[in-house]
Amino acid sequence: MCEFGARGFSAGSLNVIAGEAGIAKGSLFQYFDDKLDLYRWLLLDVAAHRKLAYVEAHMPASSGDMFELLERMMVAGIEFGIENPRLSRVAEWTFHQSPDPDLTAFVKEVEALGTENFLRFLEQARERGELRAGLDLDLAGAMIGSMLSKGLDIAMKQRFGFDLWELCTKPRLAKRISKAERARLAHDVAELLRHALGSGKKGGSARFDSDDARELIETAMRRS
Repeated sequence: MCEFGARGFSAGSLNVIAGEAGIAKGSLFQYFDDKLDLYRWLLLDVAAHRKLAYVEAHMPASSGDMFELLERMMVAGIEFGIENPRLSRVAEWTFHQSPDPDLTAFVKEVEALGTENFLRFLEQARERGELRAGLDLDLAGAMIGSMLSKGLDIAMKQRFGFDLWELCTKPRLAKRISKAERARLAHDVAELLRHALGSGKKGGSARFDSDDARELIETAMRRS
């Protein structure tokens, strides 16, 4: 994890990783097919499951409507990123740094699965009457995905002078803004989405579902 966080996927050394684990390099291939298989496990198993456990521990069973649910998931995701800077660095290399040609197919796969899961999430919200009538769900999914990644990042930089990745990978920056300020940012982003996509109905019955959240988290680590 330290090696990939410091150097990224392509430059990351399996010799160093094996040394950190206290095993011979060849022993890695008893568990993983190749370097990419190891990287996939780190992001979509270790990191995603840790994030899911964190989010579950910080989410109420009932979460109001979909926009309140997204807000609380954003808050939990930001705090998880701050508390796990090494995992955040790995995700940053994957989804935020200059594209790594060796990860192109992997990133596209993750993004496609993330879009599929967001559409299911939106369909449930539409059934509860929380989205505007006639809304194009494909467009709405793309808008929400953009807001939860680039939009939140831009909002962070505009308000505080540094982006979300810097916040999560440089612990000293987290001390400059309070949890309340970070939560307010997530609230404001969620409210923008509500005004753009919402039906005006509040007090919905969206609930935090571990299975749905697991799919969202495992396939959208870039939205940490």
